[in-house]
Amino acid sequence: MSLDYELSRFVSRKTALVSQIKSLEVEFQAKVLKIEEELEKLDDAHGRILIGMAAYKSQVERTARGSLRRAERKIAELEKQIKSGGSKDSHDVDTSSIAKGRTLAIFDSILFNISNWSTAGDTAPDFELASQAILFPAVYEQVMGGDDEYLLNAIPPAALEIIRRGREWVKHLRQECERSLMDPGAWNSYQPAVVKWWLDDALPLIYGERGSGWDDIESFAQQEMIAWRDFPANRALSFPLIFDGMETMKRYHTEIRETSGISELDKLALQTRLDPL
Repeated sequence: MSLDYELSRFVSRKTALVSQIKSLEVEFQAKVLKIEEELEKLDDAHGRILIGMAAYKSQVERTARGSLRRAERKIAELEKQIKSGGSKDSHDVDTSSIAKGRTLAIFDSILFNISNWSTAGDTAPDFELASQAILFPAVYEQVMGGDDEYLLNAIPPAALEIIRRGREWVKHLRQECERSLMDPGAWNSYQPAVVKWWLDDALPLIYGERGSGWDDIESFAQQEMIAWRDFPANRALSFPLIFDGMETMKRYHTEIRETSGISELDKLALQTRLDPL
């Protein structure tokens, strides 16, 4: 057997082994990548569970406090009815429900038009969610809890001005911060300013004055708002008053659109969007 033959045989075996090693490396890397993807999915699921648990805990505590306040108002209302000898009939209940739904629909329209701020079609769902974090407890829950002082019979005269200021706020935010407000760091930095804008500027324009108790309102946490956005099936349990409000808007959609002036507001707001950055 010649030396050349042995050398050729050795080289062939070496080449085969190198090829086998590379094949095993590719297979191993594929398996590792698959395991890493599975771990990432588990981490994501774990994070969502933690968010849901934290949001549920916060909402249970908030609901308990809200139930106590509503019970106190109901007791006062019943005492007033007993003294006056009056009662509410079914027509009054329907009228009250429509008024509540109309109020929430007006706020939703204002917030929707602020979010759709740009002539280029830019939207700000992060600002919308950050705004709902304060509007839900400060207005929506008050309305659905029976506080008539928060009811709106029609579009507030300052609605277009509020939309304009809100859009300017969003445009400034986009210039100053490249991240979405749903980024935890951005939320912590800017959401308090969103709250301040609603409590000190927008809501006083809507209601004619600043509410004396607004500083005591507890804004919903980011985790709660993520749970509201991502887990709609849990809204009835985790956000009962807000859920009832949304259902009321759906139930009386026709009556609300006919009596609120929202259609006209949407048309006017569409014509006054801002140029993009």
